[in-house]
Amino acid sequence: MKHIQTFEQFVFENLNESTTPEFYDSNMDKKVKPKEKGWYVGYQTASGDNGFVKVDKKPTDNKQAKEMLKKLNPEEVYSIITKIAEVK
Repeated sequence: MKHIQTFEQFVFENLNESTTPEFYDSNMDKKVKPKEKGWYVGYQTASGDNGFVKVDKKPTDNKQAKEMLKKLNPEEVYSIITKIAEVK
């Protein structure tokens, strides 16, 4: 079977358009809906942890989102951006 896009591209394109943003947090083992207004980035780390973080502006794509996360926590290795969403 031939893949047209990478899994990361598929996840980014299909989960980016959420009307009620919900993120899975593996530390709490549940889905969480942030209440504070602003932009959020959901991620998966290289070790398999899932979480999300509030960022100061809308990332233009998943590459920029990863760069923003690296600035917030340079010690972590982020493997996949799962969602970019705004809480209004």
